[in-house]
Amino acid sequence: MKPKNPFSEFLKILFSRLPATFIKNNASCNDIVAGIFSELSLLRKWGIASLALLSISLISWGQTTFTLDMGANENWTTAGWIKTGTVTAAIYPGQVGGENHIVVINGAGVANQTLTLDANIIQSVSNVSINVAAGRTPTVATGVNTLTMTGNLSGNGTLTMTTEY
Repeated sequence: MKPKNPFSEFLKILFSRLPATFIKNNASCNDIVAGIFSELSLLRKWGIASLALLSISLISWGQTTFTLDMGANENWTTAGWIKTGTVTAAIYPGQVGGENHIVVINGAGVANQTLTLDANIIQSVSNVSINVAAGRTPTVATGVNTLTMTGNLSGNGTLTMTTEY
């Protein structure tokens, strides 16, 4: 029968390498073996807990910056976002939950442009910056959709909100 515990094979190899005379000549070999098992069990518990905390911290520290240099009027979900930072499956900011998305919207092109929020964004967006660039003022228009963010709204661009009943 194959051992179910992944450390059993390791212990089998470890004990096969120990000189048999060490165990035979030691009057308290049961204490030594029990002590080794106890230490490995404790090490395994701490190792699993450390790995779990490390995984959580890596996820929470990772962030993706979505930058949009607007050259024309666009929709939030289909705009040409440029992603930098942590790898994400999201195509647009706020699409995937449990992530940290920073949004930077810059004016560009030959005229002022409008970015229309064409979906409810209720997760993952932290900071949003709307910036005048090249003398062009970008506008983010929410319409009837929701943009939920957990950080700051900054920049010298325009944000318009419409309430429709």
